[in-house]
Amino acid sequence: MRTGAAKPDRDNNLWILSTTASVGASGELLWDVVNNRGEFVHRVRTKAGRTIASFGKNNVVYLMYKDGDNGWEIERTKVISELRK
Repeated sequence: MRTGAAKPDRDNNLWILSTTASVGASGELLWDVVNNRGEFVHRVRTKAGRTIASFGKNNVVYLMYKDGDNGWEIERTKVISELRK
């Protein structure tokens, strides 16, 4: 695992990005999400250039990205599951 590659969310899940995680053609990352019983919940693809900044309740994720010369931006999004158990 990479440093910082495991992140707890506000819904009692753990987001895991392993060193062997798939990276899409556009540079997006895939996160495996497991619940507090250690069961796979879903896989989440983050947009290229986005970093997870924080989590909210009910599958809300805050992503940050560099917006050219304007500095850093934060966007709020909901998890859309790529793979379901």
